Amino acid sequence: MGWLRIFLQIPLDLPIFHSFIIVHRNVMTTTMASTTELAVTALVARAAVEGTIIATFTTLRHIPFTANWAKHLRHVGAGGLVAGIMSARLQDYERAAPRLEALGVAVYATHSAEAAIQPQGGRWFHLLPLLRTGVRVLLSDSDVVWLRHPLPYLQAMERQHPLLDFSISTDAQAATRARTLPGTRDLDLETYGHCWESMNLGVMHFPPGRRAGSLLAVEQMTSHLREEGNLRRVDQGPINFRWKRGTGRWKWDRKLHPVSDPSGRRLCGLVNGSVIAGVLPISQFGNMLTHDVLKLGRAAGVAPFAVHATYMRSQAEAYKVARLREAGVWYDEPKYYDVKVIAFDLVVPPDL
Repeated sequence: MGWLRIFLQIPLDLPIFHSFIIVHRNVMTTTMASTTELAVTALVARAAVEGTIIATFTTLRHIPFTANWAKHLRHVGAGGLVAGIMSARLQDYERAAPRLEALGVAVYATHSAEAAIQPQGGRWFHLLPLLRTGVRVLLSDSDVVWLRHPLPYLQAMERQHPLLDFSISTDAQAATRARTLPGTRDLDLETYGHCWESMNLGVMHFPPGRRAGSLLAVEQMTSHLREEGNLRRVDQGPINFRWKRGTGRWKWDRKLHPVSDPSGRRLCGLVNGSVIAGVLPISQFGNMLTHDVLKLGRAAGVAPFAVHATYMRSQAEAYKVARLREAGVWYDEPKYYDVKVIAFDLVVPPDL
């Protein structure tokens, strides 16, 4: 059956969503508050593959990056793609949704007051409903390019680290210190020392099962962003500080600390010891510096999973596209190559 797009403006005092939402024709409910939860659950249930969704949040401005994200994931055989479009304008949604749906992406609209103020931080207010469905959630920025199917690796990592509430990419630039993940040819989580580096929100993986630590980590993100001035800042700094130390007015009794498991000291104790995280290997989840310049994957003898279009001289969209195109990981529309050229013979005078 097809999808019925129902656009609801939920009252602003609801704690979860006040957004446009898509629901399936089979979904029936009696209250708008439960409609939002039920609609997300129905969307995820329809989209998930092997109990997993691969999600991103985007805006109309960033749809070219989201299309590139989706095409690469489809190319490596990944399914379960979900994209939330952050816009208060119905016409923005109607312009963006068909392009992503044609790529096999389940699309829904996720507008909120927070996303209207700052989409970069506002997106986190729409992550909790996805986690509450209980599926495995792999969330990445739309300017992340996926080079390999990540699911087998994530499943192996979860078996090796059953305490893990989430794993995350890093801004570290040093060579990886990760060991080989048992049963694979890939790298395990980085050692505890990488927990002190800035955790990059561009790639986050949450194991399945509605884990209390996973939910708490995101609740702390949104709580911190609600504090005065934080939402208008780049989200990564305030969130890292909240997880690891507390806030400016108070600090956790147990700040960032190592958590041991059979692999050694690799896990990061966050949020007063209530959340356990791990840092994904920088050699396989890199950025344009570590992947394209330092080539840490080649140095470690492993094949990268993803590259994030960050750590460049400029973060402007045009610069990101140029760097991704140079790396051979940007899907151009055919019309990009439909150009007229001038051909001529260069004749150099003998006396020159």
